[in-house]
Amino acid sequence: MTDPRIDDAREAAALLPQNSAIIYRHFGARDRAAIAQDLRRIAFHGNHLFLIGADPQLAITCGADGVHFPQRDIASAALWRERIPDWFLSSATHDMDSMIEANAAPLNAVTLSPVFKTDSPGSSKPLGASGFTKLAGLSSHPVIALGGINQKNMEHLSGTGASAIAGISMFNIKR
Repeated sequence: MTDPRIDDAREAAALLPQNSAIIYRHFGARDRAAIAQDLRRIAFHGNHLFLIGADPQLAITCGADGVHFPQRDIASAALWRERIPDWFLSSATHDMDSMIEANAAPLNAVTLSPVFKTDSPGSSKPLGASGFTKLAGLSSHPVIALGGINQKNMEHLSGTGASAIAGISMFNIKR
């Protein structure tokens, strides 16, 4: 998952193991279309799922596999499922209310965050492994753990209901 903390999303994506996923969250970058095209090529060669964050039009333009919606736009998934039934649709969730809303949406997966303390701007209080387990257990979709996950705390996700893990700063490449 990208955000402005990733120095070069393309370089980080190229290092992912085969069959991973890339969620490109461009936050209005001027060169977002070019980066999305580059990431699409990387995803194709790595057999990765490629989603665009919060921008279905960019997803169409670059040939992405689908869209990842922010929590505030979970309801948008229904419209896009009707328009492009084959897309992979996911959404962010952070609490019980958003998990309940996501359960009613035609999603393929949800991210649930933050699991652990993170340096993400505006991040809420960490759920911890037990809080994550409780909320993940309410989901009718596969749940992807996100937030503060690193090599040291990853083992705490075993048995929590996480179907996968996602990261941002754990994949950052510093020059």
